[in-house]
Amino acid sequence: MAARRRRGRSVRGRRPLHALLHETRLSRGVREPARGSPALPGARPGGPVEPVPPEQGGARVTVLYAVLIVVGLFLIAVALSFNRFVSQRNLIRGSWADVDTELRRRYDLIPNLVATVKGYAAHEREVLETVTAARAAAVAATGPPDEQARAEAPLVGALRSLFAVAERYPNLKASENFLSLQKELANTEDRLQAARRFYNGNVRDYNRRVQSVPSNILANLFGFHEEKFFEVEEAIRTAPKVDLDQAAPASGPAPAPSDATEQGG
Repeated sequence: MAARRRRGRSVRGRRPLHALLHETRLSRGVREPARGSPALPGARPGGPVEPVPPEQGGARVTVLYAVLIVVGLFLIAVALSFNRFVSQRNLIRGSWADVDTELRRRYDLIPNLVATVKGYAAHEREVLETVTAARAAAVAATGPPDEQARAEAPLVGALRSLFAVAERYPNLKASENFLSLQKELANTEDRLQAARRFYNGNVRDYNRRVQSVPSNILANLFGFHEEKFFEVEEAIRTAPKVDLDQAAPASGPAPAPSDATEQGG
């Protein structure tokens, strides 16, 4: 019985470990935060929360506003540059459509021109076949402008040969249908050259931005690539010449009978 009493006193006399740690912290002046409440930033353990100085808070807000302004200006610059790329690309496509329109108009004139020449110079078969084949190749070309220009070169050369043949046939040169086709073809060539220059100018401005810094970064990012020029060799830059002043009438009035003929009659 006495032993059991002594054991009870020893158990009641022992202190739990967490109680001893708590007493040690209190003796050192360290206060623990209440259970379930997180420790506040800026607060010292066991001490009151220290307020943030107004100057430090204002500096943080100013830096945040500055960052937002810089990011906003950057996004605006990117949007403006992107829209300009799109506008230039659309302008190039529109100007190429003008070039293609004049090319199609020339293609439509060639069959009538060949048929007219054939009526007066049927034995010039080689030249006529060359023009027809060159036209077919040009019409079938569907590549970029530089490939289209290479397909147009043989056609222009064949047309030059055709007009050279026409010079040897006065009756053909005097044909009203032939003169009309020549004039219309010459006008088409003038419009084609004007459209070509306008297209190449737009391509030049666009490619300059694609190659220049810092717009080239945006071009690579959004997939804007250089466009092809519509170039032709110097020998075929000039449209086929149409000289209407040298046209002679197909048939003139019959010469008046001479005096010797009248006397002989």
